[in-house]
Amino acid sequence: MFHYQLYEYNSLYGMVYTFPEAGDGLQMHVHEEAQKHNIIMMRGSVDVYGPGKTWSVTLKAGDVFDLLDEHHPHEICALEADTCMMGMFVNGKPEGENVPEEDRSGVMHRDLTHGKI
Repeated sequence: MFHYQLYEYNSLYGMVYTFPEAGDGLQMHVHEEAQKHNIIMMRGSVDVYGPGKTWSVTLKAGDVFDLLDEHHPHEICALEADTCMMGMFVNGKPEGENVPEEDRSGVMHRDLTHGKI
């Protein structure tokens, strides 16, 4: 389970994620060109890794990770309770994206693959 909230200020656009428990996270996914992003760690720590854990990086509060290649699937797993991070889109808000007010924040439940695809 995790909490999400859209962040939008002028040309800055991203998503803030809060993981209440260690082991919470974002399941394996890949981004289109318009969704390339950096990960900005606000508190706690996460592991970011590819399929089969062929690559991985551990990030902690204050770290910024440039996840710029849209062709690399990745999963994110919180290592500590109450971890908070932001995925900041490097190209700003994707053209034509219009997120309804009721979808700008909420709670999601996801099962992680832990690198197995």
